[in-house]
Amino acid sequence: MSPAIEPPRGGFRHPISTSQFILDYLRTHTEAYIAEMHRALKDELEQLAQDRGRREKYHYPRYHSFEMQVQKLSREGLIAFSGVTEESDAPQFEQWDKKPERRYYRLA
Repeated sequence: MSPAIEPPRGGFRHPISTSQFILDYLRTHTEAYIAEMHRALKDELEQLAQDRGRREKYHYPRYHSFEMQVQKLSREGLIAFSGVTEESDAPQFEQWDKKPERRYYRLA
C-alpha cells in the first residue's frame, strides 16, 4: 500500500515573494500606501505571465493577505509607517462624509 501524497501546506505559490516585492518596491519608491503596492504586484505578475507566454495569469495575493504581509514586515522592523496620511480619492468613497485614510509606509 503506497502512502498518500499530501499537497503542500499553505496557499498559492507565487513566482515573486510578496514580502520581497514590498521591500524592493519601497527601495525604488521612497514611500507608498498598501493599495498602491498591491496594484503594482498584480501588474508585475500579469506582465511576468505575459512574458513567459502563460495562457493563465498567476494568482495574486488578496488585498487582506497583502495587508497582513505589510503588517508582518512592520512588526519585524523592516518597514515603518512614515507618518503621512491622506484621504482616499477612490471613486467608491465619493459620497462618504468621512473617507478612509491612506497610510504611507517606508523602509525602516
